[in-house]
Amino acid sequence: MIALGRKASALYLIMDNEENNAGLRGAVNTGLLLACAGLKPYICELPRPVGVEKVDLNDFIRSGGDPAELFPTAVYV
Repeated sequence: MIALGRKASALYLIMDNEENNAGLRGAVNTGLLLACAGLKPYICELPRPVGVEKVDLNDFIRSGGDPAELFPTAVYV
């Protein structure tokens, strides 16, 4: 994965958005490993409607979302 990432100017991590923040913790852990390898990882947050426990990338795309919409608000790990 790191070798492939070296070809990109930035990497965008889009993990599940859950009430318990498990996806966010996973994105931070992954992002830190990538940053330590000299890459530029950014974390994107999927919008999760109130009352919904979990949203994943597939849910977001099926509902008409475009992952590129998330890039401007991404945060460097």
